[in-house]
Amino acid sequence: MTVTETEQLMQAMPQAGPQRVLALDIGGTKLAVGIVTRSGQVLARQRSETDRGARPPAIMDALETMARVAMKEAPGPVDAIGIS
Repeated sequence: MTVTETEQLMQAMPQAGPQRVLALDIGGTKLAVGIVTRSGQVLARQRSETDRGARPPAIMDALETMARVAMKEAPGPVDAIGIS
């Protein structure tokens, strides 16, 4: 499926799928968390540098803290979680 086909499908089914997504980006240089609507509006955003010496549990703790802050900034339920 191409990007255009995906966009057409999303437009044809506006009520289908998640309305608010908690997005987690785990990278070698940064960690980012956001709450994004189906239309692409960013409701909340958190970002920090990745501690390269940190063990995986510490990175997960940082992501959890960032997610909690983002969810306080944009209260309401999230329908899905995306991890990149």
